[in-house]
Amino acid sequence: MCRLSLAVITLFVIGCFLDSPAAEKPKRSKIEEIVKIEFPKEGYSFTLAEAAKGVKISYKIVVTEDLAGVVALPFGPSAREPAGPSGLHPREQISGKGQLYCLMDFGLAPPPKGTVKSLKKGTYAHIFTWDGRNWTGPSDFGNPKGKPFPAGAYDVTVTIHGYLVVGNAKMPYEMSRKGKLDLK
Repeated sequence: MCRLSLAVITLFVIGCFLDSPAAEKPKRSKIEEIVKIEFPKEGYSFTLAEAAKGVKISYKIVVTEDLAGVVALPFGPSAREPAGPSGLHPREQISGKGQLYCLMDFGLAPPPKGTVKSLKKGTYAHIFTWDGRNWTGPSDFGNPKGKPFPAGAYDVTVTIHGYLVVGNAKMPYEMSRKGKLDLK
């Protein structure tokens, strides 16, 4: 009898917790409402030979309205991603099936200072070049490029992060979007 009562009480407490507002999904930040990362609807498709010669991967960042108080941050450890035409620092990655291309390591660097600025409404074309190989960047020791990606389907992921300054508060944000890439 005690076990049954304890089980009923436990289920009741868990049920109350799951129904509480604290268990709801967090609301989207303002930047997630007005910034969209867009890939071509058909995705990307390249042959292995085209990728080996170098291909351009283009996507858009759409800002639907002006937004003040944005601190767009590059990613560590190098904090070297340049701000793109949108003013954001997108981290671009191609991955899947144990393969990875993402320029993230140019050696250690001091943390970014984080300048407060305004995003301006507009559609911004971003482009990065990829030679079909695995690589995470040169690091500070001349890290060589890895093997070519084999044929297959991969994800192209673009991530931005930073924080919004609202009054005296800093509200962090991070958003990612995935597109599809086929290598034949």
